[in-house]
Amino acid sequence: MPPSEGDYYARGKIAMEQIITRSRLNWSIFRLAAIMGANNHKLSGIMFLMSLDQLMEIATPKDTAGAFVNALKHLDELSGRVFNLGGGRDCVTTYGVFLAANFNIFGLGKLNFPERAFATKNFHCGVYADGDELEEIVRFRNDSLEAMLS
Repeated sequence: MPPSEGDYYARGKIAMEQIITRSRLNWSIFRLAAIMGANNHKLSGIMFLMSLDQLMEIATPKDTAGAFVNALKHLDELSGRVFNLGGGRDCVTTYGVFLAANFNIFGLGKLNFPERAFATKNFHCGVYADGDELEEIVRFRNDSLEAMLS
């Protein structure tokens, strides 16, 4: 899995996965989507590091915690496997739509930065093609994109 150019965050995560998968531990890895909710993030300078048309899959903190808790009942099925953990098809949006909704949530008015203020490539968000696999085993998805953006 090649990281984007200059994405040292992704490089570190990939290196840790390699260490864990080569170990003799009983392991499972959950690769987390963007874990977002109105009460668990703040606007910061990082908001300019993604392109406004970037697709992103989101999961709420509650659903993510549910996945970890429910996983304890399925250790044999999960052992030695890597899973992508996201909210699913109903939790996919573009960064621009997500950011505009957050401006509204925080009472900041309309998102009115010029598009050139935002990056055009190389951010570590996306949509998981195989994300439903973990849901089929541990059944953790309850929240919707609408719930996250309200």
